[in-house]
Amino acid sequence: MSWTDKLCACKQTKQSRTDTEKKVTIRRDTMIYKVLYQQSFESPSRESTKTIYVEADSERDVRKKLAEKNLSIEFIQLLSESHLAYEKKSEDFELESV
Repeated sequence: MSWTDKLCACKQTKQSRTDTEKKVTIRRDTMIYKVLYQQSFESPSRESTKTIYVEADSERDVRKKLAEKNLSIEFIQLLSESHLAYEKKSEDFELESV
């Protein structure tokens, strides 16, 4: 492999990294999180787990937004585009404005 081939390969790798970084930046503006929670802090049970969908910049931001609601948060999941499309098909899907 000549030095020019190596240079071209390096430029292509750098370009693909830049494209990936751009996708992440664009995605940060519209991240939707699925939050599994329970209303009470007493003896959690699977049957009483509820779901809420929150738009936020990070998991920490989700916790800050829900702090006032005094919920027992079990799990926070960042939804991919395909997972979000699947969740939107559910009749229970409602994006919480916090």
